[in-house]
Formats: sequence, structure tokens, C-alpha cells
Amino acid sequence: MPIDYLGFYTNFKRRFVRGRINVIPKYEIARFAMEYANGDTEVARRLITSLVKRLGRAGIVEFTDSHWIVYDKPPLIRRGG
Repeated sequence: MPIDYLGFYTNFKRRFVRGRINVIPKYEIARFAMEYANGDTEVARRLITSLVKRLGRAGIVEFTDSHWIVYDKPPLIRRGG
């Protein structure tokens, strides 16, 4: 059965992205992925990997040791002038 990466991303955004800046513990993301994958660790790992790539490409995530910081849209880039 194919893995629904887009559905996982959509459900992730719906569940965790509430305000402008969202601080999400890593264990909550892992738990969510395991629920979505029905306990299959390999599928959960692939889902999280695809989520990291998608959020990273959009420029709306930062990582700390124990949390992900997810923005609702990319931060503004200020240039001196």
C-alpha cells in the first residue's frame, strides 16, 4: 500500500500549526507519525523524513535538540539599504 505523504503533511499542519510560531516537541511528532503509520516504524521514519524535506524547502522550520519550531509562513528576509 502506498504511503500518503501529502495527507500526512496536511494532517500535521492541521494538528500542530496554530499560530504564527509553533514550538512542537520531537516526541509529539514521533507519536503522531507512529499513529498515522499504524505502528510501522519504517513508514513513520519515511513520513518524518518527507516532512522535514517539505518544511525545509518551504523555509518554515528550525530544529533544536528537543523541539521543532514551525512558522505558518516563511520569515521575512530583511536587507540593509
